[in-house]
Amino acid sequence: MASRTLDEIRTLLQRLAQEDLEDAPVDELVEVGTVLNGAASSVKKALDEIKKALRLRAAEELNHKPGSVTLEGTDIGRTTVTVPSPQLTLAKGTDPAVLQRILGADFDIFFETRTTYLPRSNAAELVTS
Repeated sequence: MASRTLDEIRTLLQRLAQEDLEDAPVDELVEVGTVLNGAASSVKKALDEIKKALRLRAAEELNHKPGSVTLEGTDIGRTTVTVPSPQLTLAKGTDPAVLQRILGADFDIFFETRTTYLPRSNAAELVTS
């Protein structure tokens, strides 16, 4: 199928919105899905940059302290940006056992230990067999 123009895709989207997608031709669904996925990716990239700029402005208004600020749009829209309190995190790949050996009994002063249980990927299979 030849590449469609934006207007043709818009028309196709409007038509697909009015019918049961289960009955729509597969090639049209694939094409519209591909176009929408590309558009969503572009929109996400643009929003990420906008959010970054708004966070900087909010941080400036809050004098780089934790809190929230509401920023107004020109005609429509407003957003609230929250600047969180700084938090310490372990770098990915950090071995807590090494930290426990280094800190000894003081480890519990600095760290909270949590245990998480997740079902194995084949758990449903094991239950049904």
